[in-house]
Amino acid sequence: MIGMLTGTITIINSSSMVVDVHGVGYLVRVTSRLMSQLKPGTKATLFIHTHVQDDAIDLYGFSDEEELALFK
Repeated sequence: MIGMLTGTITIINSSSMVVDVHGVGYLVRVTSRLMSQLKPGTKATLFIHTHVQDDAIDLYGFSDEEELALFK
């Protein structure tokens, strides 16, 4: 399970962003508030909730542990 990612924001879409961690790009779903705080090319640390389903593994990113706890 992925609990935290630290890397460079490379792409920002409407509801997700790609975080490059040493050459591996993780697609992370984030809130619009967090998306407005981060820009491509900046370094960020995201606290991650890993959601596993039969047909997908989704990562949800949060700016701090408190937001992550509220989501859970």
